[in-house]
Amino acid sequence: MVLAEGTGVALSGYTILALRARAASITAGAVAAHVGRGGMEEWQALRVLQGRPYPDKELTMDVTPLEAGLWHTVDFEKGCYLGQETLAKQANNKGERQKLYAVRGKGLKERKRVIDAEGNRAGVITSCMNDMGLAYIRKTVLNPTTDMLFVDGETQRIQVLDIPYATRAATFNKTTTPKEAAAAAAAVNTTAADVAAEAERKAKKLEEMKRRLEAFQAKSRQT
Repeated sequence: MVLAEGTGVALSGYTILALRARAASITAGAVAAHVGRGGMEEWQALRVLQGRPYPDKELTMDVTPLEAGLWHTVDFEKGCYLGQETLAKQANNKGERQKLYAVRGKGLKERKRVIDAEGNRAGVITSCMNDMGLAYIRKTVLNPTTDMLFVDGETQRIQVLDIPYATRAATFNKTTTPKEAAAAAAAVNTTAADVAAEAERKAKKLEEMKRRLEAFQAKSRQT
């Protein structure tokens, strides 16, 4: 059995990796110790609420880490790796072709198209849990959170929201000098006020995520 600190989503906790044959005894021990346990379905619900991209859903060969909101995972100082030129162009010109957002509404299904009010393709849904999901919205949609967008074939407008997990600008490693960091921060128009506002926004999103998870769990218990 392997016990690792962290949950993979923005909530404190631990992850246990063990043989399936030991699941019952581990669960019994957790219950006896009054430790809350979450299954894969709950983890997926949290992942979708938080906007954490997942392999073969949001993370495919058709998207870049920047489009998935994973700016914090890219080292822009590292040289000579596959895709470096593409990422550099996207970072320098804010040239992502699409961005990952949360969506809420009826008729959500994975791989279904998102369209605008004129029927033009605006994106695609990549994950969904009941009436909440994740979708890539194209750059041609100027204001994703306010524009009229629909699931293809549906008449009810969907709600598009930013996601807590995403980072939309470059971060800097420990080897960056203060002068270099300041210059790079100015280049991406990141100020202290922007950082504070982003932190406040994410905190509010996480609180909303917790409330939605509680509602999801209550609904699951009823069914």
